[in-house]
Amino acid sequence: MGSVPAESAAYIVQRLARSLSNQGTPWSPLSVSLITLLLPAGGAILTIRNLQRLQTIDSQKARELIIASIGVFAVGIVILLRLDPAGAQGQGVNGDTTGVLGCGMAVVSYVVQRTAFRSWREAHHTVRTGPWFPAVATAGIYSLVTLGAAVPVMLVSMLVAAVGG
Repeated sequence: MGSVPAESAAYIVQRLARSLSNQGTPWSPLSVSLITLLLPAGGAILTIRNLQRLQTIDSQKARELIIASIGVFAVGIVILLRLDPAGAQGQGVNGDTTGVLGCGMAVVSYVVQRTAFRSWREAHHTVRTGPWFPAVATAGIYSLVTLGAAVPVMLVSMLVAAVGG
C-alpha cells in the first residue's frame, strides 16, 4: 500500500476535527454513561465533550480537561499493567480491576452531567438528543488516542525499571 497524500491526510484530519467539535445537540447522560462503562478512558473524554455541548464548560476548558484526562488515563493504564499482581510477572489486568474502573467512571459520568442535562432538557423540550453512534465513535477514537499515549509512558516505565534494577 502506498502512503496517503498530504492533501488527503489533511482533509481526513479536518473532517475528524469537525466531527469531534462542539457541533450538535448533547447526548443523554445515560447513553454517555453506558459507553463509559465499556470504554472508561474514551467515555471520560466523551463526558467532557458532552459538558461542552451542554455549554457547562467552554472549548478551552474542555481542551485542557481532555489533555489532562488522556495523561491521567495513560499513566493509570501503565500502572495497572505494571503493578497488577494477577498478571504474569506483574504484566496484566484482571477483569475485576477494569470492571471497577468502568463502573466508577460510568457513575461519575452520569452524576456530573445530570443537572446540566436536566436544565438543557427543560429549555429544549422538542429537541432530540444527539445520536448514539457518533458518541460511540468519539469514545472509541479517544480510547485509541489514550492507548497510544500510554505506549511512551510504558516504554519509560520499562526503561526506568531496567536501569533501576
